[in-house]
Amino acid sequence: MNVHESDKIAALLTSHGLTRTDDHETADILIFNTCTVRNTAEEKIISHIGLAHSQKRGGRRVTIAVVGCLSQREGVATSLMKKFPRLDIILGTHNIGRIATAVDNATAGKKTLDIITEREDFTVPVTDTVRTDNTDLVTHKPGTDTHFINITYGCENYCTYCIVPYVRGKLISRPMSEIESEFAEYKTGTVYLLGQNVNSYKCPETNTDFVGLLRHLSRDTNVMLNFLSSHPRDFTNELAAEIASNPRIDKNIHLPIQSGSTRILKLMNRGYTADDFRAKIANLRALCVDVKLTTDIICGFPSETDDDFAETMQLVRDIKFNAAFIFPYSRRSGTPADKMPDQIPQKIKKERTTKLIELQRQIANAKIQP
Repeated sequence: MNVHESDKIAALLTSHGLTRTDDHETADILIFNTCTVRNTAEEKIISHIGLAHSQKRGGRRVTIAVVGCLSQREGVATSLMKKFPRLDIILGTHNIGRIATAVDNATAGKKTLDIITEREDFTVPVTDTVRTDNTDLVTHKPGTDTHFINITYGCENYCTYCIVPYVRGKLISRPMSEIESEFAEYKTGTVYLLGQNVNSYKCPETNTDFVGLLRHLSRDTNVMLNFLSSHPRDFTNELAAEIASNPRIDKNIHLPIQSGSTRILKLMNRGYTADDFRAKIANLRALCVDVKLTTDIICGFPSETDDDFAETMQLVRDIKFNAAFIFPYSRRSGTPADKMPDQIPQKIKKERTTKLIELQRQIANAKIQP
């Protein structure tokens, strides 16, 4: 989603007469599209902003913009502007469509600090011509056959470790007619349907659910479909059957487990047990023998014991994911987990993360052996 939104920003500014460059040394405008899902990401981006802020560019005027999730966190935008007085633009997650206007203001010497709490309504029909008032625009990237379409924005799951609902806002499903128009622009390759939880999709016009959307888009097309991310709680047998039977759906499926301990999953407010997850995977594999599974796992969630971690290790051994994204738990201020007792020391979190990564590496290597 971050990559896709960066492409939208680039397309908006390109339509405004600017040219994208990967050379930050010579760029006239530097835009930091930020993530705050983990503390390490936030620390890195603040470091990069500080470096850009302090660089001497021979008197040349450089516009610096910060947009995205970091900006949207309560109080952060104001503190960023105070800490880095050379910042020209700060926008949040809901109004990146205003970037071109903000750049014009910066050129005229006017700063922009613009954070809104509700997503703006960008419903201008998508065409081959980029619309500067529409963030759901088609972004054609030369030389790639991988494309992205947002089908939902925001999230209302409120996993106790996750900052996303607080910076992305409430769940909004895009009308299927908009998604269909955007999808029609792509003739080859793979289109990823994006959302914090795509399974929650419900068309506001027709009440079509996520499975219905997949069926609708996959008719009369040469494009393959995939989606990110899917929530195990809402991963239904109907969805598994559609994945198995529909030749236009990619069989590489990402399904984040987060922990193999049912006790920890309950503390995370995930809405399923470890056995529920095993049953869903068993059903999917029975229906679709060539499915390849990837997942996300958090190590060292508050109060996680050695036994809890051992259950995660065992689940990974049992399911044998093709790949896993494994991270130590990262405290996020404003989330319930941040205030939970029995926070795990960083040393133990790193040790568990390293151990699980090694196990997953062994499993992945065994899968690719001839």
